[in-house]
Amino acid sequence: MIATTAPNPSTIYPDRFSSYGILKNDKGEIAITEMLGWGLILPGGKIENDENPEIALRRETQEEIGYNIKSLEFYKQVEAYCEIEVRGKLFQVHNIASIFIGEIGSETGVAGEEETQLHWMYPKETIGKMRLEFQNVVLEELFK
Repeated sequence: MIATTAPNPSTIYPDRFSSYGILKNDKGEIAITEMLGWGLILPGGKIENDENPEIALRRETQEEIGYNIKSLEFYKQVEAYCEIEVRGKLFQVHNIASIFIGEIGSETGVAGEEETQLHWMYPKETIGKMRLEFQNVVLEELFK
């Protein structure tokens, strides 16, 4: 596990387990989710109580961008103290994120969430553009 940020000693950070994917299409582009009004992130999100990280990523990808995942391979776990937005509210969290690398599959036939927009970007274009800094660290590690 790599830690990308240190906590502020005066802040309480609840643990938040999450899962994100670096998901490529046939052109070598990566799926990027734009959370409207907040910023760009990799597809993924919070792991629900009954899920493992892979199942959570598959569900989040279907919900956010309307795609299935063809293949996935676990890359690493990342730990970060960061600010996230959930339904318009900001929270400080201790994010423990499972990162996967994979291939995007077929469209589900159901549009992604209203507050999200899918973008396709080449890997080097993504570096430094993610709202969650730990995602920038991982993308730089892989593609710089």
